[in-house]
Amino acid sequence: MHNFSLLNLKFKWGEVNLTRNNLVAKRIVSDIFLNHKKFSLILKGTSFQTLIWSKLLNLNINKLILYSELSIEIFGNTKYSRAIGSTLSKNSIAYLIPCHLVCSKNKYIVNYRWSPDLKKKLIDHDLNQK
Repeated sequence: MHNFSLLNLKFKWGEVNLTRNNLVAKRIVSDIFLNHKKFSLILKGTSFQTLIWSKLLNLNINKLILYSELSIEIFGNTKYSRAIGSTLSKNSIAYLIPCHLVCSKNKYIVNYRWSPDLKKKLIDHDLNQK
């Protein structure tokens, strides 16, 4: 998985120089998960993808939202629910763009890019935040 992730980054961002720095990574993770610090993201995708991902950045992390509800919220109808699901499957920064908070009507956890188990853990973490 590690090598695949590096190859994916290099493919998406071209000739960037990737440097591993565990201290910086630890600080960033602490800022996000422990200190709940605000951060900025550069979203790279189609205009539809960036629209959906941007909307997710403003979600209330204490509740789940259905694909159909997200479609209604953005477009005023449910006909984009499947396209939203497809877009969420292309989210390459799992927790920061909280696609794990979007689910189907039956609330089953299936087809999550990083595994159903991880989606369940992320949901449990977010829903138990005070």
